[in-house]
Amino acid sequence: MNAQFVPRVWVAALLIAGLLITSPCRARALDAAACAALTAPIPRSAIGLPSGDADTDSATFTPAAPTTIAERGPTPASRVIPANPAFCKVLGHIQPLDPSAPPIQFEVNLPADWNGRSVQYGGGGSTAY
Repeated sequence: MNAQFVPRVWVAALLIAGLLITSPCRARALDAAACAALTAPIPRSAIGLPSGDADTDSATFTPAAPTTIAERGPTPASRVIPANPAFCKVLGHIQPLDPSAPPIQFEVNLPADWNGRSVQYGGGGSTAY
């Protein structure tokens, strides 16, 4: 893969996340109905980088889950399931400019109660180019 292409993919995914977060649904708390409304296509002109259109394949709301501790487990650490805040899991893809290339897939988890901060990780070490 082209070394300069990888950072552009991450930038495009972040731009799409920003578009989803700043959509009209973000004016109120993100609930199941607002999450389901995030499935509208995103035109290439809104992405800001050379790419094709972006489509959201699904937007699924996951309610908050408290910390649970199982009675038994194979290891002590496996008994604890940490708390998880409510969020909207958005799966989608961006059409590449090269018609022979596969779509660029992305996943964005949007918290229902966002504090305005963002962290990005992943890429297997190939995002430092």
